[in-house]
Amino acid sequence: MMELILTATGCCVLLMFGLWLVHFPLRNAGIVDAGWSLGMPLCALVYALRGNGWPDRAWMLAAMATLWGLRLGGYLLFTRVFGHAEEGRYVALRASWKSNIPFKFLLFFEAQALLSGLLSIPFYLAATNPAPGFSRLEYLGISLWFVGWIGESLADWQLWRFKTQIANHGKTCRVGLWNYSRHPNYFFELVIWIGMAVYALLFFDERHRHPPHRRTSLAHQRSGLRSVSEVHECVCSVVSKVSKVAIGPTSILDWTKPPFPVNLKL
Repeated sequence: MMELILTATGCCVLLMFGLWLVHFPLRNAGIVDAGWSLGMPLCALVYALRGNGWPDRAWMLAAMATLWGLRLGGYLLFTRVFGHAEEGRYVALRASWKSNIPFKFLLFFEAQALLSGLLSIPFYLAATNPAPGFSRLEYLGISLWFVGWIGESLADWQLWRFKTQIANHGKTCRVGLWNYSRHPNYFFELVIWIGMAVYALLFFDERHRHPPHRRTSLAHQRSGLRSVSEVHECVCSVVSKVSKVAIGPTSILDWTKPPFPVNLKL
């Protein structure tokens, strides 16, 4: 488990290091936000490629994460980074840090990479679930993700369109979904993450991960016993050894003989 999660996290660390280098010529640390949205799909792809679960389940989640990350990352790059001045929050960070600013921004970027690895654990759980076939719970997760993705895309588009109109400069967006919520994009982002979490919940259902026929096989493998007669022979052997050590040979050994033929297979 840890090896695969660390591999995905390491990929995010390399991604963020590259973006940290790129932010110098851009003079805009806001690229870290786009990197955050690209790190999660990167983790999902690593799990899909190297996970040992049912491939369709892993690649479905990788597709969900990739669609979410590419849309959000592209939106952030073209609305906040390319051709735009650095956001006020990052300007404030530079002013508050005063010294060793590049190194502190490196730590800031890499903290996002570590967080990506931590939050990608649901992706790992889904990618290592061996049970074939999608369950109702997974279909529910996909449905929630789809509603959230469409809603967030629509909210971002409505906000972008509002801001591009000169007449709306300095005004608060009150059109479309923004008329019903102050932050509809954040709401639908939450729905997306709930959907992906629900999708991964099936990993904790032992009945789904190990269907009845497989659970029986696993029980045989773990116990090493395949029939009732083998169970009886095992018990007799233990009783015989204990009785010889404790009280010596007695008629107790006769009690361990089965009163009827035992050849019933489990």
